[in-house]
Amino acid sequence: MSVDPARTLARIERRNADALIKGALRRSAAGETSWDSLAHGLGRNDLPFLLMMLWKALQTGERIKGICDAWPLAEFPERYLSRDDWLRMFRAVGYLDEDKPAKPPERVTLWRGGVKRTRMAWTADRERAVWFQRRYSESHKPGKLWTVTVDSDRLLAHFHERHRHEDEFVIDPTGLRPRSVGGARG
Repeated sequence: MSVDPARTLARIERRNADALIKGALRRSAAGETSWDSLAHGLGRNDLPFLLMMLWKALQTGERIKGICDAWPLAEFPERYLSRDDWLRMFRAVGYLDEDKPAKPPERVTLWRGGVKRTRMAWTADRERAVWFQRRYSESHKPGKLWTVTVDSDRLLAHFHERHRHEDEFVIDPTGLRPRSVGGARG
């Protein structure tokens, strides 16, 4: 019988994460309200689930901290929570610029590169979108590039300086009809 070290390590990591989540839930039930404390030690892809589980127990400021960790740090955040869950949480705290409540721009033109055109993550940087388009073309089916101009009512957050410098806008894509465009210029 052969042991797959990668699978064994993944199982151990999952057990450790599950124990950290259970501990955070117990501490929250006992009155702990600090997102930083409750999330300490968890990997980035476990943060969305923890945020959803703790949502009702967190005050607005801690909810904002949680969103500002869970969304930009998770790789593919919509894999870990449903769009409805994300929309509910973002709408509850209002538009965020980085980790602060703010007034959204009235209208912004955005770009998205990848394989799915109606996700929540978009960028104001066309070249960053082209990078994502190429990233997915190398590892999955061919990536595409889309653009759309949205009004403030669709804007949920803007993560730019403190979060990977992707100039990322989180939007409500419900019913959105982005236009497919070519990739890299020239």
